[in-house]
Amino acid sequence: MHFSMFFWTSDVLGDLAVSKYVTDSLDIVGVWDAVGSRNAFSEDEKMCGAGIPVKIELAGGKMHSKMAVFDHAGTNSVVVTGSYNWTASGAESNDENTLIISGNANIAQRYYQEVM
Repeated sequence: MHFSMFFWTSDVLGDLAVSKYVTDSLDIVGVWDAVGSRNAFSEDEKMCGAGIPVKIELAGGKMHSKMAVFDHAGTNSVVVTGSYNWTASGAESNDENTLIISGNANIAQRYYQEVM
């Protein structure tokens, strides 16, 4: 999983990422916006503590991405993108959208390159 995220405060998704990284050796690399990482509930410290490589973007508020790509070089590629911040507000009260693109290696590779 390679991701670029403005805000990620969902404990459920953070715990799942850490669990998959630790128990299943899922390759995870992430980029966080500086504003999002300063949120007291941000999942970046949890991930860093588990050894997941996370970069904090230096231009706070400029990296407004909300995307993740899985299996970018494989046959089961999945891209998750949209306006949805991975937060409780994003999931429960904001008017957010999520687009899931499966099986398109060309699109997955482009999202992967954007994260990297």
